[in-house]
Amino acid sequence: MPREALEVWLDAADAATVVTDEAGRVEAWKDKSGKLRHATQAAAEHRPFYVADGVNGKPALRFDEQLATRMELPDLAENKISATIFAVVSNPEPGLEINHDPRILTASDGQGFDYLVGLCCSIPGLQTGGPRIIVTQHQDRWAKHVRVGCFSPNYQTYLKGYIGEILVYSRLLTREEQDLVRVYLTTKWRLE
Repeated sequence: MPREALEVWLDAADAATVVTDEAGRVEAWKDKSGKLRHATQAAAEHRPFYVADGVNGKPALRFDEQLATRMELPDLAENKISATIFAVVSNPEPGLEINHDPRILTASDGQGFDYLVGLCCSIPGLQTGGPRIIVTQHQDRWAKHVRVGCFSPNYQTYLKGYIGEILVYSRLLTREEQDLVRVYLTTKWRLE
């Protein structure tokens, strides 16, 4: 798997990277990239849930749109970047129509919408489905106000489902590099 320009690596299958509170809700999801961009949520009522068998029998974080669960990360860059984002997700149940295109990982400049000026890794429309990989690429986009499980810059468009792993690169990966990441994720998460 490529490591060059890997900015964020969140892996729920690595129990050492998931910090839960006494209720089993995730207060911190530690970044394995070495860049220390940990996902956190200070407000207990907005923390996602840790589920030991969330995606194909492996641990995942469960996000609940009704509770507005979400996590925040430090900015990825001061200036615009290009990015490739991979996410292992599962959302077998439909969410509310107001939460169409539920967000997995997003970023913006703090003013414009994520899908217009920033990074927007989301599930298309009101699509539902079992475990799968979502991949997005972005060029010349802002990477501030980074969030997992909701829109950026506003708090809306919440995810109803599971996230097993997220990888964010600050460059456009080649097709061959993307294939290497897909093989890694497919094998690890037993995806078809």
